[in-house]
Amino acid sequence: MEHDYLKHYKLCQNDTVLDLGSTEGDFLKENIKEIKEKKIHVICVEPEPKNISVLAKYIYENALENATIISGMAARSVGKDYLSIADFYLLHHNTRIEKQKWEYNLVGNYLSPTYDLNYFCRTFGTINFLKCDIEGAEIDVFCYQLMCVHEHIKNIAIACYHVIDGKRTHETLIPFLKLVGYNIITDLHPEADNKDMIYGWRK
Repeated sequence: MEHDYLKHYKLCQNDTVLDLGSTEGDFLKENIKEIKEKKIHVICVEPEPKNISVLAKYIYENALENATIISGMAARSVGKDYLSIADFYLLHHNTRIEKQKWEYNLVGNYLSPTYDLNYFCRTFGTINFLKCDIEGAEIDVFCYQLMCVHEHIKNIAIACYHVIDGKRTHETLIPFLKLVGYNIITDLHPEADNKDMIYGWRK
């Protein structure tokens, strides 16, 4: 897997895990043995049609009792928005997010449902662990939710190296997450363009 999401969290029995930006299900695939043994449920949120098809096939064959697919984007509100589809499948992005520095070509725009953190907590209850890599939309997802929503999300691991308005997303996310009650550990790499991580937990 590209990032060490579980560096500061150990999956527990009967956990509910929210995977924002599941792509083809890398987190689920890498941890499937432990997920099955501990009866963990993973909510896989992914908007891109090709990724969804690969993810759905894997769940059908390996994880029917341990995973749910939500076809759509995590966002600041429930509704709809356009996803810009790139020729490099890791770099699709919400159209409000500026194109990142890596080179890729846009294939087209795909109209996708959007869901906010309140929707996930209201639907699935307490989220024991949230893993997130959504190409810069993290600010929309986390910073436009009330504190009461964050109280239902206990542990987080966020890829935060994307550049929005000239700043890496961790510059905005860290102070906000501390404000709403998370203890934060950072793993920042200013010399690299794809490694910054934020880890957080609530007591």
